Amino acid sequence: MNERIGCWGWLGILLAIGLVYNYWYIVIPLVIVVYCLYRWRKKRDSKAGSAAADSVSNPTESLPADVSAADDTPTVKDLFDEVKTTSTETLRLDEENKFYDYQDDQLNLNVLLAAYHDNPGQARQDIQGIVDAFCKLSRTVYEKTGDLDYSFRQYIGQPDFNLLLVQTKNGQVEYFLLDDPQFLRLANGEPARPLPAATPMDEELATQLRQLKALFDEGVITQAEFEAKKRQLLGL
Repeated sequence: MNERIGCWGWLGILLAIGLVYNYWYIVIPLVIVVYCLYRWRKKRDSKAGSAAADSVSNPTESLPADVSAADDTPTVKDLFDEVKTTSTETLRLDEENKFYDYQDDQLNLNVLLAAYHDNPGQARQDIQGIVDAFCKLSRTVYEKTGDLDYSFRQYIGQPDFNLLLVQTKNGQVEYFLLDDPQFLRLANGEPARPLPAATPMDEELATQLRQLKALFDEGVITQAEFEAKKRQLLGL
């Protein structure tokens, strides 16, 4: 109230000076300036009061994100438990050796051998969807958990978790049954030998294949060079 009376009091004094001394051309601009300053100061004080009230009612807004919100990044085990409740496939998680496994009983070795023998290109195209899905799965789990250590494996046939179809890690293929020399010999009708349970390739070979794929993705080598070197590494 005192501030408001003071403002109007100054305006009154300025108007009185103008009336007595006939200085209207000076007084009127001064009156306008004083009034505008008064209005600006009121608005500024009002905004400052609102900001102070907001900071009291929402204290977490002024804190860093890592302090105001708890870290709720899920683990691979959390995702596994969630998927297991809805999946129709048999699942297995090996936390010690970092394997996330699926088992598909409907697809088996005999079906794959017959399909590959009849039409290798079509057989690869049909299975490629599974390979792509597991590459995507490994990338998605990493994006959600930040965990780069897990490999993702698809097993087929019976008994469970005996015949490996594909293994991926961080979006890269580490093993693919249709590239296994023993599978190719069987599919091509060569003398049959028992096909042991497919096991993941050793880490050195997996690293070489990932490096080769990276060179191809970056355009350093051509498609033909990539395929030739890949077959050489796999001993095909």
